Amino acid sequence: MNKIIYGTTNPAKVAQVRDVLGPLGFEIKSLADYDEQVTVEEDGQTAEENAQKKAIAYAGAKLFVAFESDNLTTKSRASKLGS
Repeated sequence: MNKIIYGTTNPAKVAQVRDVLGPLGFEIKSLADYDEQVTVEEDGQTAEENAQKKAIAYAGAKLFVAFESDNLTTKSRASKLGS
């Protein structure tokens, strides 16, 4: 099963993504599932830039595929396992 970390602690958002991607073989985790917390300064010019910054930071910290949505904008960044 492939793991995806959703860059949120909002259980409603996580449930929505689990409903869609779970049947396709993805295990959806949220930031609430981890002790380590990543803080990202949201200083981008747009919500899209901030979402991208968060996705990159979460992927780097967890070494999984991570994504973050902000104002219905979703960016993803893959980080190779074991690298």
